[in-house]
Amino acid sequence: MVPARLLAAVLSLAAGAALSRDTWSLDRDWRFRAGEPAPFSLLPGGAAVTGWTWRPADTRNTAETAELPALDLPPTGGTLWSAYGPGDDVFQGRKMFAWFRTTLPDLPSGGRALLFTMVDDDGRVWLNGRQVAEHHGWNDPFEVKLNAAWKPGGSNILTVLVGNSGGGPGRIGPATAYSGQAHFFPPPEAATVFDDAGWRRV
Repeated sequence: MVPARLLAAVLSLAAGAALSRDTWSLDRDWRFRAGEPAPFSLLPGGAAVTGWTWRPADTRNTAETAELPALDLPPTGGTLWSAYGPGDDVFQGRKMFAWFRTTLPDLPSGGRALLFTMVDDDGRVWLNGRQVAEHHGWNDPFEVKLNAAWKPGGSNILTVLVGNSGGGPGRIGPATAYSGQAHFFPPPEAATVFDDAGWRRV
């Protein structure tokens, strides 16, 4: 049996807790602003990946992947490599595959990695003939670890096979190579303090 004084103390604490409870409504004070999401970006220290070339891929020729990273000769009946600027649409609505290739800048030892802003639609990534990543889903930034296939002091050839499975545009977005810890600029919405005075109330 609970002593009366102990019971009274417990009831008193419960009453005090109930009085101090706050109620928050999730249906109040929402604000919004129109606009695109904040761009994918890396703090200083990374090197932009440039010098891309591309050509259509003959996906029926499974020997192509075995020839990585050479791929210097065009596929049978195909075309030579052409210059490519990150973000350019080479698919033009066609459901097809294409090879993209470049030589990565030299990176110091450490956690060497590559940050893609996006590969549209899907991509398989090789470094020096060794597959190091496979990514599905357009418009998503993703990271590729490079150390396992990296050649210190050598030429590091990056090759990406991109498939445009859904039609519409297809491309590789800007990419950044870095060594060490990656740090992203957060969007303004993620900041603990930011000015939303210009946002509309809903």
